[in-house]
Amino acid sequence: MGSTKIPITGGRDLRRNLKELGDEAVNDLKRVNLEGVEIVLEEALARVPVRSGDLKATVRGSATKTRGTIRAGFKKIPYAGPIHFGW
Repeated sequence: MGSTKIPITGGRDLRRNLKELGDEAVNDLKRVNLEGVEIVLEEALARVPVRSGDLKATVRGSATKTRGTIRAGFKKIPYAGPIHFGW
């Protein structure tokens, strides 16, 4: 499955500088990334095609201090990629 990435210039320097301030500052990056994920997740859930609702139920987001990610599908729902990217 492919992905869309939005590069942030200077992210590594930002994380290094925040780490010098302490762990609390670095943990704030995870919170900020999660807030971004929640915005995109809301739109993704509005756009996911629904027949049975099984695919929509697998759409989920997560965040770390370096990135936010939205995923869909599980082993039991292998058609998430083809639905999104096409057959």
